[in-house]
Amino acid sequence: MSPQTRRQVLRWSAASIPVALAGCFDRSEPTKDTQLDQLLAVNYQDDPHTLFIDISEQDEIVYETSIEIPAAAETTSELGDDRWSGVYFEGHPTQAGSYVIQAWRADQLRDEGITLDLTDYDYECVQVRVDIGEIREDSGPRLSFWRTFDCSNSE
Repeated sequence: MSPQTRRQVLRWSAASIPVALAGCFDRSEPTKDTQLDQLLAVNYQDDPHTLFIDISEQDEIVYETSIEIPAAAETTSELGDDRWSGVYFEGHPTQAGSYVIQAWRADQLRDEGITLDLTDYDYECVQVRVDIGEIREDSGPRLSFWRTFDCSNSE
């Protein structure tokens, strides 16, 4: 038996990688519904912001609201210190479901916001925070989601 050429080994490797990974990418259906245990917004910016949130399930909006988040240094906010302020959302769905969360600021179009699809994950519970800006750098009022799937420390 003759040794394989480098070209044959590369051809075999390239052909086998998609087959080996095929099962890793087959996540068309979530295996679990996810409980949205907690939803809050945090503002790291010097200016207050109005944040809009829509939560949908199977393309139907099940929760929509807007909330004013005080400036970072505001001492009257529900949460925070002199570097950030935060507000909890109330009335959002807490039962398990296949939720998609969309968030945008008042100075943005809805399509310019951010989206978090909980069906991309396979966890029973999630806590979600929408951040405006970042604590470590001046990123402007850029939105981002922070999430944890450990709901054991919820209030």
